[in-house]
Amino acid sequence: MQNPDYTIDRMTKLDDDNILIRSRFRGRVFDIEFGPNDLHDPASPIGSQPFEQQYLDALQHSFGDDESAEASEADEDDAATDFSDCSGRFDTAASPMSSECGCEEDPVIAFAVGPFLTHRTFETFAPESSTPCLNTLQDVLHPPLLSFTLRVVGGDLVPISRSPEKLETADPPWATVWKSEHWLEYPHVEAKDITLAQTSQTSSNTNLVMFNNRICWFKPVLDYVDSPPYIREIDILSKLSRENLSHRLRCPQIEAIVLDDKDGNRGFINGLILSAIYPNNGTIADRVNGPEGLSLPMALCERWYRDIEDMVHLLHEKDFVWGDVSPNNMVIDANENVCMIDFGGGYTEGWVDEEDRETKKGDLEGLKRIKEYLLDMDRTGDATE
Repeated sequence: MQNPDYTIDRMTKLDDDNILIRSRFRGRVFDIEFGPNDLHDPASPIGSQPFEQQYLDALQHSFGDDESAEASEADEDDAATDFSDCSGRFDTAASPMSSECGCEEDPVIAFAVGPFLTHRTFETFAPESSTPCLNTLQDVLHPPLLSFTLRVVGGDLVPISRSPEKLETADPPWATVWKSEHWLEYPHVEAKDITLAQTSQTSSNTNLVMFNNRICWFKPVLDYVDSPPYIREIDILSKLSRENLSHRLRCPQIEAIVLDDKDGNRGFINGLILSAIYPNNGTIADRVNGPEGLSLPMALCERWYRDIEDMVHLLHEKDFVWGDVSPNNMVIDANENVCMIDFGGGYTEGWVDEEDRETKKGDLEGLKRIKEYLLDMDRTGDATE
């Protein structure tokens, strides 16, 4: 039996060794919250609690010895410590608020999700026939929320629903951008007023939306990502547009800013609506690591690299820094041209050294590695990863 495609948004360690895991399946959010006390088996002797011990061992493996130190440094207003490097079986198109992190083997996640797979809990509470209808961004940002814990029943670990009779909805992540120099320059919209593009209503890609009668791209705020990347993206894209560089760099332009429905008037946002590179042929990473990778024409790879090199040098000439040079941030449009995306800064391990993040030196490091990635791949073996 094939396991369902679920996603993991985050894993948060709470007090008393409790854990909260937020997962998604078929347009619904599943919150799984439990701790050692929930795993007590009344049929087993006090000194022999196998599920409780399995969980504590997994917790130790995932969080290590410095979990207490990390917890003590957490914000006093939020006792939970987030570990957002964790993901399960990811279908990134189905969950725009998730990003693939490659932690499907994390022992705590495996322990928690295992009973949901064994007992087909995801399918029971989210049958395909009742997948929520997605018409607007409001439907995407506020999906139905189901709450569960784990209990030992008859010697088996079983998911137990804790959801109230009245179905709740999850609140989306938000960022504060009132410190941005330029966020007031753009139209401010509410999620309920933004319809999904027709292609989004008939497929799992909920990032394509309609704005001003054009297909655009919704870039959501991600769980537990601080506000500075969104401020940086707004300000840099605004300045690039003012200097008429957007076309030369083939980078997105901001069309509107989606305000949080509770605190939007105070600069809280749920995401950005950007001009879409649509249709497109995926990222450079998709192309190189995909089926055609080793058979990509050298002339095409050379043209891509020359374009990237020219765009990075143009940015630096105008005193801008890209900040996160990686093949995942280079989209190929329908005409096989490279487009730059993601001006939120940061860095991607293996492409830019951490100490050089968001610097011109870091951009040049990434550029050098892109050249090796595109032009020096072993075309008789595997592409460089």
